[in-house]
Amino acid sequence: MLHYTIADVQLTYYPDGVVEDCNYLMAVCDQAFEINPDCKSDIYVCDYSTYETLVDIDPNSGAIEDLTAYDMGCNWYYSWDEVITEPGSYYYYIPAGYFLVNGEANAEYYGYFTIKEAVKETLDLTTNPADGASVATLSTVVLSYDGMDVSYNENNDVTAKIMSGLDTVAEGTPELVTTGEYTTVKITFPEVSTPGDYVVFIPEGYCIIGEQYTTYANTMVWNTITVTGAVEADLQGLTLDPAPGEVAILNGQIAVSAEEGTLTYDNSVGNPTLSVGGEEVDVCESVGVMGDVIYLYFEERWSAPGTYTLNIPAGYFLVDGTALGAITCDYIITEKNYSIEANPAAGLTYAADDLEAVEITVNCSTEVGFFNGFSHNYITITKTTADVTAEIVAKIEDSSLLNAEGIVEDANGLIKGCSINLGQYATEIGTYNVIIPAGFFFTEGWECEETTLTYYITTATGISSILGDSKSSYRVVNMQGMEVLRSANADALKSLAPGFYIINGKKVLVR
Repeated sequence: MLHYTIADVQLTYYPDGVVEDCNYLMAVCDQAFEINPDCKSDIYVCDYSTYETLVDIDPNSGAIEDLTAYDMGCNWYYSWDEVITEPGSYYYYIPAGYFLVNGEANAEYYGYFTIKEAVKETLDLTTNPADGASVATLSTVVLSYDGMDVSYNENNDVTAKIMSGLDTVAEGTPELVTTGEYTTVKITFPEVSTPGDYVVFIPEGYCIIGEQYTTYANTMVWNTITVTGAVEADLQGLTLDPAPGEVAILNGQIAVSAEEGTLTYDNSVGNPTLSVGGEEVDVCESVGVMGDVIYLYFEERWSAPGTYTLNIPAGYFLVDGTALGAITCDYIITEKNYSIEANPAAGLTYAADDLEAVEITVNCSTEVGFFNGFSHNYITITKTTADVTAEIVAKIEDSSLLNAEGIVEDANGLIKGCSINLGQYATEIGTYNVIIPAGFFFTEGWECEETTLTYYITTATGISSILGDSKSSYRVVNMQGMEVLRSANADALKSLAPGFYIINGKKVLVR
């Protein structure tokens, strides 16, 4: 009989996070503790993608060093000879009752760590605004790299700065932003609006550029940016809708009319454009005329926060036959207070049958609607396997979401998102991306940006596939070797708490 109780004792386990390699486990406590001689369960270290056991640590293994005399608590340490060096994700399992602290036992614990290749070289980042750009004010800089995720180095003690000469004008705070399929780093500074030339300084190694488990550092960024200062645009007697200034979205069209006289246009002088940080991002390819109003139609819809500058060439517009001069004005799209969430959560590993009802919701204060027909009004699902790269396997239109796939409501009956059956499309082991286009979800005044949810499908077996076995009776053992169920039926299996089990001799992940 075991003479202890399970409690949430304060043990801290290592390794944790990103490491270069691993050949040890360690448990630390601020007070003395001991290995429980009655514990009969093993500690496991496993590959997270395959669930293969790499290290099996017998009960009562390892050594404890008591440092309480030096006010340093106590630590348990166990090491093995074959160092884990292969880049990837790993987890380790500490069974309940392996340690005792003042007679109370630890609860079971799953620890996770990632091994990445050492930084091999530095790469040049793309910056927005770009070197040499002119902006009305300077408060954000976005760092990206084509085809790879970019994150900031949390262990760095260096700072991104805006400088005037040798003087630091502002220091920046980084955050991760998902843009399309990849993450970027957005650095926010106190706004600089005084006209002049400034340097944006990003130290080498400030960012981590990574593709799976291979990482690189950024080369130093030393960009000269000209701040012109916020100046009210001279529209030369024209009215624009939406009006320049803060807007929730640029939806692909701008209506232009003259306060007096007859307005015409001449596109032989060039086409109006939109630019961000001095770089052209969109162009007016077509024009519509309805009564006294001329509509400028752009190729894209813009909802990402930033300053978008409309540039209209000199001579493009004429009032009563007289050409107007060049017109430049800014549209400022501000941050939106929302987040897109998924349940089951993205970024983790699942069996396909665990994803039969993925709820995608918009966390905001109002009801949301579905994108309804401008363009790209569907969620795209792609898969990447050992043999296939980013193949589209499904396009789910909003009409099907409202019917077969289903909508998600909150406790007050407000529509908050949709539910899709990702499992039916995840027919092979691989990586599946659920791509929600910009504007697919919308509410009054704004639309959501493009979001990608990534799911990893492995050989891990879920309950549904176990139920497909020919046997009608199941024996269930937990990871401590204790029998949980004997001669159980399918309904009993479905009532199991989340975790790993051995069911009829097969390792199963229950979620």
